[in-house]
Amino acid sequence: IMDTEGLDPNNLRTKGAFDWARGIAKIDQEHYPDRMGQLLILNAPSCVYYFYKSVSWLLPEKARSRVRIFGGRDTWEPVLRELIEPSELPSDYGGSGPALMPTEKSPPQ
Repeated sequence: IMDTEGLDPNNLRTKGAFDWARGIAKIDQEHYPDRMGQLLILNAPSCVYYFYKSVSWLLPEKARSRVRIFGGRDTWEPVLRELIEPSELPSDYGGSGPALMPTEKSPPQ
């Protein structure tokens, strides 16, 4: 699971971002084939979708079919609840588990 909330779109507009994606794809294909069950990208602004579209050709079809990109919480929360036991899912993501990052409003765990 990758939460892209707060991502600066400018980070995806550089040659370095494409080089990074190419390098990760190469390492995964050579050393970790078929290790990824699913990749869920949450809170994705449109730039994430377009970046993925431009680099997805680097991945084999089997890996591409395992990537799912979600915009708002209303689209990804039901999917997470279906895949992850509520007690294991942090409250930040709709579960009953402890929050990942306590806020001023959150009581200490």
